[in-house]
Amino acid sequence: MSLSHAHLRRLYLQYNRRWFQGALPEDMDVFYAPDDEAHGLAVQDRAGEKYIKIDTAIAGTRFARLTLLHECCHHLTGDFTHGKKFQAAMQGLAAIGAFKNIW
Repeated sequence: MSLSHAHLRRLYLQYNRRWFQGALPEDMDVFYAPDDEAHGLAVQDRAGEKYIKIDTAIAGTRFARLTLLHECCHHLTGDFTHGKKFQAAMQGLAAIGAFKNIW
C-alpha cells in the first residue's frame, strides 16, 4: 500500500463517496505527519479550516485506513470528543461494513 499523501487523499475521497455519501468536504486537507500523541487527528480550527492528520508511524497500514474513517466520523458529526454522536457514526459504519478487512 502506498505511503504517499496523494494516496491518502484518494482514500479519503473514496471513503467520503462510499461510506459518507459525499457529506464531508471534498477539499479537506488530509495528510501524513509524525505524531507521538495520537494515531490520527481531526481538526476544525477557529477560522473554520478543517483537516485530518494521520501519524506517519501507521502510514500505509490497515490501521491508517481505520484511523482515517475514525477521523472522518469526527468531522461528519462535529463531535471532536468520543460522545454519543461520534459513537453512533462509528457504529453505523460498522453496521454497513466499512471496517471489513481493516479491523
